[in-house]
Amino acid sequence: KDFVQLLEGDVSVSDNVPCGSVFTVRVPIRKPSVPIAVPTEKPVEKSGKPLVLIAEDNSDLLTLLSDNLGLYFRVLTATDGAEAWDLVQKHLPEIVLTDIMMPVMDGNELCSRIKGTATTSHIPVVFLTARQDAAYQAEVLRAGADDYIVKPFNMEILLLRLRRLLSKNDNKIEPAPSRIQITPLDVKLVEQATKYIEENMSRTDMTVEDLSAAMSMSRTNLYKKLLRITGKTPLDFIRTIRLKRATQLLSESQLSVAEIAYMVGYNNQRYFSTSFQKEFGVLPSDFKKRKI
Repeated sequence: KDFVQLLEGDVSVSDNVPCGSVFTVRVPIRKPSVPIAVPTEKPVEKSGKPLVLIAEDNSDLLTLLSDNLGLYFRVLTATDGAEAWDLVQKHLPEIVLTDIMMPVMDGNELCSRIKGTATTSHIPVVFLTARQDAAYQAEVLRAGADDYIVKPFNMEILLLRLRRLLSKNDNKIEPAPSRIQITPLDVKLVEQATKYIEENMSRTDMTVEDLSAAMSMSRTNLYKKLLRITGKTPLDFIRTIRLKRATQLLSESQLSVAEIAYMVGYNNQRYFSTSFQKEFGVLPSDFKKRKI
C-alpha cells in the first residue's frame, strides 16, 4: 500500500469466486523527463529536525523510506554499509536506520563500528530485518542494536519507534569531577576530558581547542559528543568541572574564596562569584558559610 500510494495510485481487494481474493493495483503511467536515480549524499540543511541516516541497498525501499521520513527528519541515504559509515563519521546523525544484508559492509559491521567508536557510540542504531525468529532478533540486539523493525513494516510504527529512541537519547547526564557514570564507551571519553581539566584546573587560558587536541578530536566532534551525552557544550563542560571542584574546596578546605577562585582557573574573583551564583544559586562566600 505504501509503495502504491507513493506512486499516487490505489489498491483494493475483492472476493474471488469460488474462493480466495483478488488484489487490484492501479498506478498512473507517466513518462519521466529525466532519469530516475536514488540520491546518496545531499547537502545537509540546517534545521531543528533530527538527522537520520538510512542505509539500504534496495533502491525502491530506500526511496520509500527517504520520502516518508523526510517529512519529519533531515535525511541522509547510503546504499551500502561502508558509505553509511563514512557519512556517520562526517555528519554524526541523531539516529541510524540500516538494513542487515548490504554489499561492501553489512549492517552488523556498521553497527559494530558505530558502537565501538567513542565519537559515535551514543548514536542509536535500528535494524531493518526480514527475519522474525526470536533467536535472530536476540542476536541483533546483543550485537549492539537499539531496536529492530521486521519487514514488511508499518511506516507509522517505524516513526513512533524512531521518535521513542530519540526521546530516550535526549536524557542528559550531569558531569562531575572524577565521578561520571554513563555508558561504557562514553565513560572513557568523559573521564579523559575531566582528567585533562583537573590537571589543568588552575590555567586561566585553557581553551576548548586545548581540550579538543588533548582528546584527539576536532572541535566540532567534541562539541557534538559532549552535547549529546551531557547536554553541555565543551565550554560549559569545562566551567561545570571548575565550579564543582570549587564546591569541594569550599566544603573541605580552609582556603579563602579568592584562593579557590584562582585554583579553579578564575583570575577575577568577581567573575568567579557571578558564575558560581549562576550555577548554584548562591554566592561562594555564602556556600562556604553553610558548610562550616
